[in-house]
Amino acid sequence: MKDGTAITTTQRQRGWTLGLLMFLLGGCGLAYEYTLSKIASDLLGNSVQQWATMIATMLFAMGLGADVQKHTPANVLADRLITTQVMLAVLGGFGPLIMIHGFALLPQLYILIQYALAFGVGMLIGYEIPLMMRINEEDAPDMRINLSQVLKMDYIGALVGALLWTFLLVRYLSIDRISFVVGLATMASAILCWRLYRKRLARPGTRALE
Repeated sequence: MKDGTAITTTQRQRGWTLGLLMFLLGGCGLAYEYTLSKIASDLLGNSVQQWATMIATMLFAMGLGADVQKHTPANVLADRLITTQVMLAVLGGFGPLIMIHGFALLPQLYILIQYALAFGVGMLIGYEIPLMMRINEEDAPDMRINLSQVLKMDYIGALVGALLWTFLLVRYLSIDRISFVVGLATMASAILCWRLYRKRLARPGTRALE
């Protein structure tokens, strides 16, 4: 009974941690989409076109990222997930500055910079979600449960992220500061991911941090 209770408690704790992780990923992903779209519309005008094309580009890239993850070996899933989150925090956090300086310094190439950035961020977001599902298969081998645990909190996080971005962040922070706040939240998700999956890491140097 004690062993069974311990296992149940551990699984429950892992489930809550996974839910919080996916909540952060969903909220940050949506905030990146809104932030880059806002910068694009501010720089180029025609806000409807810019928002539509930027978000569509990122969604397309998310699909490609989800396809690319199938080539990731099973023994490095946690490593790749943490690396992806760190890359997303850096690229997304500095995204507005990259766009603004690109527009000022390389106006003829700016449109390529804008959509390359949107594509890169979208690829990283799309890559990490199926990685989470593959990692979670060990705790939730039933696909129905796995999908529910991962996607439910991702979508809830996206809703909360959209509301916070619209009614709080834009009202009180500049767009470049918003991106840094979201980048820090993404970095926090990377730390949480390391905490949750550190025993599955393949890199000796990373495991030594335990």
